[in-house]
Amino acid sequence: MARDRHLLQPRTHRRGLTIIELVAVIAIIGTLSAIGIWSSRSLIDDWRTRSAARTFANAVQLCKATAVNSGAECRIRLDAFDSAPVTPGVNAGRFFIEVGNSPQNSDAWEMMPPDAFDDGTDDDQSQGTYDLADANGDFYHHDVSIGDWSASGVINGPYAGNGDCLVFNPRGFLVNPTSDFQATGSIDVVFINKDALQKGEIKNYVVKISQSGMVRIDTNDNRLFGSVTSGVTEDVIFE
Repeated sequence: MARDRHLLQPRTHRRGLTIIELVAVIAIIGTLSAIGIWSSRSLIDDWRTRSAARTFANAVQLCKATAVNSGAECRIRLDAFDSAPVTPGVNAGRFFIEVGNSPQNSDAWEMMPPDAFDDGTDDDQSQGTYDLADANGDFYHHDVSIGDWSASGVINGPYAGNGDCLVFNPRGFLVNPTSDFQATGSIDVVFINKDALQKGEIKNYVVKISQSGMVRIDTNDNRLFGSVTSGVTEDVIFE
């Protein structure tokens, strides 16, 4: 009998979404998707620039270690920068790691690895070239360029033949003249994300190298408003 009473009760009708509700749901999903895509692109821009900065920082540390281990000078030779990073087009930025022929005042340099010590010929240069613009190379970074390092102070380098060079001695110290360093005590190399810059965003990272050879990676804001010993550090690669 109870079962019969249940069958006689009126059924509750389920109402579907109206057109207005459906349109509202689609609009919300579309807005969230757009926000997600924008956030993802922003994160990708940030990651690419930070990765390029880390590549350079690691190369600086490799050069320092090479000088210490080989007993000869080692230098980072800055070779190419992007003269118009706000202009659409290919990115630019190239540098080399080279080992000198003396603990000081080297007058000849060979590309890494230092194979000329063995056979007198620099026939292996596989570890010495870093090119951010070479799409077929190991160090390509899409939309990332090295900024004009002379914009924040000319890098003269020590003695003749070392313009635009960071030179380490066998003690692991930079032997660049004091005039090469910023007031904050570092030589700064800026990595710029061209795609972000064209959208009015700043996704730059700055590699700061102190005279003692310590390398620090900062955001562009910290470079402008902080110092070598203050501000929020994005990365520190210790000696």
